[in-house]
Amino acid sequence: MKKTVRNYRGRIIESFNLRALGDPTVRGMAYAVYADADAYASGVGALSARENLMSLHEAKSFVDSIFAK
Repeated sequence: MKKTVRNYRGRIIESFNLRALGDPTVRGMAYAVYADADAYASGVGALSARENLMSLHEAKSFVDSIFAK
């Protein structure tokens, strides 16, 4: 499955197109946020595992909420 990886404010945002799942009824994008590049590379679970992030804006807002704390 093709994934796109972005670095935003030191966090990693991974996205993938849900059409790649092969189900014609599923479409759109899904996003996951990881603590940093090392966590992403080592397979540590996403910080956003309990969130349903369906847009890049939502993923960036999730990261921004981490910095607001």
